[in-house]
Amino acid sequence: MKNYKIYSVLIALTLILGSCEREVIGEIIDNQNSQQVLSFESTSSDLPIEIDAVGSGQVVVEVSTISSVDRTFNVSVVAEETQAINGSYAVPANVTIPAGAYEGTITITGTDVAGVDVDPLPLVLELTAPAGVVYTNQRTTVNVFQICPIPEDYLVGSYLLVNTISTIGPAFGDFNLGEGNVTLSEGPSPTQRVFRTSFLPVNGGITQDVILNLNCGTIALGNTLFYVANSGIRHIPSTMNTTYDLTDDSEIIVNYIENSRSTNGLAAQESQFVLIKN
Repeated sequence: MKNYKIYSVLIALTLILGSCEREVIGEIIDNQNSQQVLSFESTSSDLPIEIDAVGSGQVVVEVSTISSVDRTFNVSVVAEETQAINGSYAVPANVTIPAGAYEGTITITGTDVAGVDVDPLPLVLELTAPAGVVYTNQRTTVNVFQICPIPEDYLVGSYLLVNTISTIGPAFGDFNLGEGNVTLSEGPSPTQRVFRTSFLPVNGGITQDVILNLNCGTIALGNTLFYVANSGIRHIPSTMNTTYDLTDDSEIIVNYIENSRSTNGLAAQESQFVLIKN
């Protein structure tokens, strides 16, 4: 019965992880044999490095149990899966979760050495711990890439969104993304812009954040958009990125790949929307 109990707890843990209720998970596990579960908070994150400068990124590590003393876990670089340039990153050898806490933070330093470019290169990290620890996300990928400074007032404010190339939306009597006025603001980092719009709005698609990456002269969709009613319909970043000019933000064109999984018999294709400043 002991094995079944642990298995059930791990299933519950996996489900709750998605809702980010780590403290609740810790309390549940504390009450169930005190099984210690160790995990990276996310399977991926970014390490942007400003051109000719340095940058930093943080990766959160979570543990399911609470302790009255600090706990230290080892962190290593998975060399065979890492493509980031040697010398472009510095990773501490361990992470400490303070006493009374469920989380600890790894700070990774990035340096713009030769070979670092706007195209992200993976830095794969792995957690190791004493025997008896169970893992969920034992590895995480940090995307290392170069960024250029963006004025804080560039590409912000009210814009008109227009779908210029699309198939999946019109095939259902709809738009790929909700057309009309949207408000752009600074995103999770100074070189990102974010706005909210709906996915297949006529068919009841939910409103989502759209993130744009401004990568040293090129602009790209920075996240995956999906249609909740049919999770197979997804729009993903394209490799055919458009350009921007820091002296003119009156009109921005964004390419992306629509319906990347070719759902409902409609092939994936390069698509596009434009943002026109009001």
